[in-house]
Amino acid sequence: APVLVAPEYEAVDSGMQPDDFNVYPNPVSSEINVDLINYIGRRVRLDLYNAQGKLMQFREIDEVGTPIEQLLVNDLPAGVYHVKLSSNAAQQLSRRVVIFRE
Repeated sequence: APVLVAPEYEAVDSGMQPDDFNVYPNPVSSEINVDLINYIGRRVRLDLYNAQGKLMQFREIDEVGTPIEQLLVNDLPAGVYHVKLSSNAAQQLSRRVVIFRE
């Protein structure tokens, strides 16, 4: 007989799409945590742009091995920034983040 699985034991939906990513904390003062759990084993590039569209920093990762990547932003001025993620699927996603200074 087939094994039936009760609904409460099915995979938990985190609300993230297959290629989604999150950034936190937001607002941030020193380092942005980029959640790359959906990109383990994949090649990605992270770009951080300021509100004027200027590339402030980037990181290329040949193969994501840890779910959290950190971007240090303690030397950047306060303001609105965008973290752009590009993967080898030629897809680009962006998240807005606010850097604040005490």
